[in-house]
Amino acid sequence: MDKSKFKYHPFYCEENIWHLANEIVVQFQQSFVLFISSPHEIFPIWNQDQSSGPEEVLFWDYHVIFLVYENQWKILDFNTLLSFPENAKIYFNQSFRPEHVYHFIYPPHFKFIETDTYLNKFSSDRSHMQEASGDFLKPPPPWSVINQNLKPNFSDFINFNSKKLGEILNLEEVLNFISKKQK
Repeated sequence: MDKSKFKYHPFYCEENIWHLANEIVVQFQQSFVLFISSPHEIFPIWNQDQSSGPEEVLFWDYHVIFLVYENQWKILDFNTLLSFPENAKIYFNQSFRPEHVYHFIYPPHFKFIETDTYLNKFSSDRSHMQEASGDFLKPPPPWSVINQNLKPNFSDFINFNSKKLGEILNLEEVLNFISKKQK
């Protein structure tokens, strides 16, 4: 799969994944959109294109990826240095390094959101990417905001104190989940 064939805009992973899921969801037996963050609203991740290489850790406040199943679980992450798609077990082990000290200090959490729920309910006015002055921290995508007929609800999706939109798992639980489906 060639990721350059899909809509992409830097620093707007939630919108990139929405467009990707909207375009390819029918190809897969099962899929989830995963929001990643931590109780500290910061987590370490490796193998990201914003780092200087695969061994350099990068800290995000949140990230969004697409988990799909067709004979095995795979991850689609526009920002990974790994393959697109990548085997989910490889992706999680190479991206989150459970043996690293940062993993213990800022453990990542993963909110599993049913793809249909995400496609139909997600709406963002991009205000989370704006300063108090209204200036954008990073330039917004050229396309219209998603589901603009809905009240903006980005904060509901990134809220890891609520299971309202999806189940929240730690890395070990995610690895158990993908291992069971791959048998």
